[in-house]
Amino acid sequence: MDQRIEVYKELSKRFSLFRVYRNSKDPAQKEWQRYCHVKVPFNKYAFIDPDRQAMNAGIACGPANGVIVVDTDDLELFQTWCTENNISDPTPDTFTVTSGGKSNHYYYLYPKDGNEYRKCKIPGVDLIGIGGYAVAPGSIHPDTGKPYFISNDIPIAPAPQWVLDAMQDKIPRKLAKKPSQDNQQIRTAQSNTNAVSEGERNNYLASVAGGLVNKGLSSAAIKAALIQENSSVCNPPLEMDEVEKIYNSIISYPKSKSIILTHQGFADVFIKEHLEKIKYDYQAEEWYIWDGKCWKQDKPGNISNILKTFNRNIYQQACTISDDYGKALKKKSREYENGNNFDHILNKV
Repeated sequence: MDQRIEVYKELSKRFSLFRVYRNSKDPAQKEWQRYCHVKVPFNKYAFIDPDRQAMNAGIACGPANGVIVVDTDDLELFQTWCTENNISDPTPDTFTVTSGGKSNHYYYLYPKDGNEYRKCKIPGVDLIGIGGYAVAPGSIHPDTGKPYFISNDIPIAPAPQWVLDAMQDKIPRKLAKKPSQDNQQIRTAQSNTNAVSEGERNNYLASVAGGLVNKGLSSAAIKAALIQENSSVCNPPLEMDEVEKIYNSIISYPKSKSIILTHQGFADVFIKEHLEKIKYDYQAEEWYIWDGKCWKQDKPGNISNILKTFNRNIYQQACTISDDYGKALKKKSREYENGNNFDHILNKV
């Protein structure tokens, strides 16, 4: 309980919070909407219920807290709507909260232009302004029992123009054409059957991330898509730290076809990535690894594990390249993985 209250206390330095029932998204205060216009000081005891349990918390959107929240729900519908309205970067990087379910809350600055921006819906997304609220990080999702957490702790960015236009009815808030019945059935089948099995989850999410990179989506949007796909399609879902690794590997790799498909080519990329982390002592004929403080002699298996991780990242990059080069890169990577024979790379280092 104390940890959650401490999260709220720290959060109250940025936002005015109100009480939400434990194990719920429903406000525990009838007058909560006034917090859209008025900020109140934080009282930690207000967030402890009669059973001495920490309650959930809400952040009212609007001029008082100075935020509008974009709450993603169905990314496929949202992307279709964005395509129809020529919106190429719908969720630029900003302060982001990932819910305990499968959605993301992107926080943007509420404009100081004298206009009212009230909550509304567009396909796949809730735009939350005056009259609406977002469940605060530290709260527990009522369906999954998982906490809401800050997934991108950076300054709040100005609201994208498309958000303001949609909230002012300046652009359509519905799809011009509904998705075909076949597409709806496919989406329903995926969500109900968790179509991606355990052995294919990493490659599937890497492929999703690579495709979104090639479409020019923001890093925050890509991360949100991976989290949602992992939650709704993978069976069972990967742990969040594994999803983070996939995201980081895809974002960090250049999209140019820069890896030469030879042992030396792989070694060159490996050296570039690990130059400051590992080294070989030719006199002692030993590998050493930097542990953050000093160089330590490699224990059996460490270098091999580093190479395995490097090779799997290469494979994930190859999954984002759809031509013959991508196929060749995947084949070369599989040769190393299946044979566990990384000496060819180490001999070139």
